[in-house]
Amino acid sequence: MSGRKQLPKLAIIKELELILDSCTLELSPVDEVWTNLYIGNVAVAQNRKTLHKLGITHVLNAAHSKQGSIGDQSFYGDTCIYFGIPAEDSDHFDLRQYIKPAADFIHKALKSKDGTVFEENTFPPCLHRSTQRT
Repeated sequence: MSGRKQLPKLAIIKELELILDSCTLELSPVDEVWTNLYIGNVAVAQNRKTLHKLGITHVLNAAHSKQGSIGDQSFYGDTCIYFGIPAEDSDHFDLRQYIKPAADFIHKALKSKDGTVFEENTFPPCLHRSTQRT
């Protein structure tokens, strides 16, 4: 065991929250984080015209239960295949049960002809920063 003093988990979490809250990185409403895999905010997810311009064929909503999230299969009609995760921002919510179904959804989408995925999230803005591509 190292002689380094171990911080309680709560202190580490509070430190991380302070870092995230003080973030000043450039923000973007949508970023391509992998080939044909986009991550973005609710405004983009609710804009079918933007999704069409990006060539999105599948939408994964990791905030399906959030207020203001209007996405479901009926909203997207036959333009996109929808998968919603009823995640809650709570210490008591167990996201593990949704990891494999979400990964399977993304994998199947990317394997399909012209498959392009948009993942809607409610991450802190610091974690969703613009990545410039050349």
